[in-house]
Amino acid sequence: MRPAMIRTIDAQGRFIIPSEIRKTMNLSDGDALEIHTEDNQIHLTKYCGTGIDSPEIKQYLEILYSVIRCSIAICSEDYIILSKGIGLLEGASVSADFSEYLRRREQIIFDTPVYTGHSKAYPVDTLIPLPVGQLQPPMGLLLFRNGKKQVTDEGRLCAKMIAMLISKKFL
Repeated sequence: MRPAMIRTIDAQGRFIIPSEIRKTMNLSDGDALEIHTEDNQIHLTKYCGTGIDSPEIKQYLEILYSVIRCSIAICSEDYIILSKGIGLLEGASVSADFSEYLRRREQIIFDTPVYTGHSKAYPVDTLIPLPVGQLQPPMGLLLFRNGKKQVTDEGRLCAKMIAMLISKKFL
């Protein structure tokens, strides 16, 4: 095993990944890295996107948002992948509790407020699983409440059709 390479972090929290590591991992300018922590360690992995952040999927979300007028997000069991009409940042973490709902791989209409993360600002109304193979991490299309107003059955049906389109075309 090679000795550890020591790097310092600058005032903005940045550091340089040594060229040897960039070559080994086939990293180049503009590549995305997935970052997570475990105990007292930081793990960096080259992000191999699901393809779910494509412009076509963003268009599907735009259309769905214009039809049902509620905020929407697509998430994995770890983070928000895309969102429309809501202040949730793409890349925001999903709580362990919410990940459990995603792992069920079934549509859930929430009677009481449920949240994707630690913020209590955006209650999820409906979780529609994106039907992908069992080997893939579970993903879902989320519909958010507008205040206390629940999403209509027609809105859920439209969202379910969009979820099927996304799954068949991109996943």
